[in-house]
Parts: sequence; C-alpha cells; structure tokens
Amino acid sequence: MNKRQFAVMSELGEMLSLNRFRELCDCLEFNKLVRMEIFLRDLSKIPEWTKKLNLNFTVSDNSFTLTKDKGMENWSSLLNYCSVEHREAMRLVYFHSDKEFCEIAKNLDTKNDDLNLGLLLNYPKCCIESYLQWQKNKENTDPITSITDSIPFIDQLNNYHFPNPFSRYFGSGLYSHFPCSINCYETKKIAQNSLNNLQVNFPIIADKILHLENSFVIFQQEKGVCLWSNFDSIANKIQLDKYSIHSQGELKSIFEKVNLIEISQAKLKLFSNSEVETIFKTNGCFIGTFINIVNPKKLIK
Repeated sequence: MNKRQFAVMSELGEMLSLNRFRELCDCLEFNKLVRMEIFLRDLSKIPEWTKKLNLNFTVSDNSFTLTKDKGMENWSSLLNYCSVEHREAMRLVYFHSDKEFCEIAKNLDTKNDDLNLGLLLNYPKCCIESYLQWQKNKENTDPITSITDSIPFIDQLNNYHFPNPFSRYFGSGLYSHFPCSINCYETKKIAQNSLNNLQVNFPIIADKILHLENSFVIFQQEKGVCLWSNFDSIANKIQLDKYSIHSQGELKSIFEKVNLIEISQAKLKLFSNSEVETIFKTNGCFIGTFINIVNPKKLIK
C-alpha cells in the first residue's frame, strides 16, 4: 500500500464499516477480488476514490434490495431483484486492480456460478463446497446455520479458538465467506493474514475488530443474536458487562440487562443485579466463547 492509498484509506476508515474497510485493505494488499452491495445513491462516489486507490470496478446490471432475516433487525441473508426506483435499491460492485477480474466476477455472478465465483474471490474450496451443500438443502435462510446446527448447546460452555463468525452481524469480521466448520484451517489463515495487514497499517481498526472477535455469543435462529465483548467465565457461570452487549432481534430484549448467566443443564438462569430475572431455554441455540489467539499485545483490555 503506497502513501496515497494509505491516505485515502485513512479517510475511508471514518466512513466504512469495519468489515468493508478490511475487505478493501485485503484488496489492496493481497490483490484480492472484493464484492460489495452498494446503494444506488452511493454509486456516484465510487469512481473518485477507486481512481485514487488505483482500483478498477464493475457494477452489476440488476438492482437488488435486502430482505431482513426473521428475528433480525439489521441483517439479510438474501437479495431480491427490484427496480431502480426502489429507495433502498443497491447493486453488486466488484473491485480489483485488474478490470478483467471484475468483469469475470460479474458474469459468474449473473450465471449464479457460485463455485467459480467463490474461487475467484479466494474463498477456501472446502467452505465453498459447504455453502453449495447448504444451498442444495436450504432448510434455513442463513448459511451460518450449517455451523450452528452441527454443534448445538447441551449443558456446558464451549470455547473456540477461531475467528468469530458472528461478528459479521455487527459490521465486523476478518473474512467474508461462511466457514465450513468452526475449525477450518484455511479460514483461520485468511483471517490471520487480514488481521496482520490491519495491525501493520491500521492498528486502531485492528483493535476495534479484535474487540468484537474475542467475545461471548448466543445465537438462536429466528430469534436473533447477542455478543458480549467483555465477559468472564468460571465453571458454569458467565459474568457479563451488560454495557458491552451487541444484539439483534428478540434476544436483545431478553439479555440486554443481564449481567450474570448460570448454566443449568439445557437452561440458562439469567440474573440482573444479583436477582433471578428469568429462565431461558436453550433449544436450538448456539452458545460459546471465541478467543482468537492473535498477537495478544493487541487485545483491548
């Protein structure tokens, strides 16, 4: 990344979400193809900053709108075609240093060739195949369920030394694909490279991402997701900083005031100010902590 690119990215860092900023950094540093959904009203801004970044781009022919997932407030797993007049219309935009890569990606997307598009986007082949299998079955709207359904919560808290796949719900994350498992080596490698790049060039952004990476997560399909960036777990109890919660959906109203959780078989006892608030049944829940072991000196206390 040259000085001019660094200056432009520093400006964009004030405007872009963490995940989009990270994607653009990957595009520049690793010469990776990137695809983003961008509102039609914002397309006019792209030529100016892509020129400064020495990037090319291609815009999809069709317009889309996002359909909010059931149980979520600000998350969509699906795109639906819409007219250009729709106030929330957006286009898929492909970024790369080589214009031809952008055009190829656009054509693959138009053909719904997710295998070759995923490979062009440098997603791990194992994760692409897992995504294609999810498409074939498609029992749930959100592809994350291919992971959560395979490791349901029973009666103990699991700890995962893996880049957090749930931070994506809050505009963060260290990778753009859906991992095939919670142990995918290729996903870990991609996430580590992205983080290393950010820590060298934009350490403040890296710290913000790590703040969400290392967290306690509760996810329940069609009821939402909660993530606490500040917590402490001892035996069957999880002490929570209720001010560190990030949440969406029905779970938000259930957990937003909780500062202590006690695991009791397949149930959670929820406490607020040391008083029992309610009993939460964990049916269909994913519950776990993510500790992304990466340069511990960079972790926010």
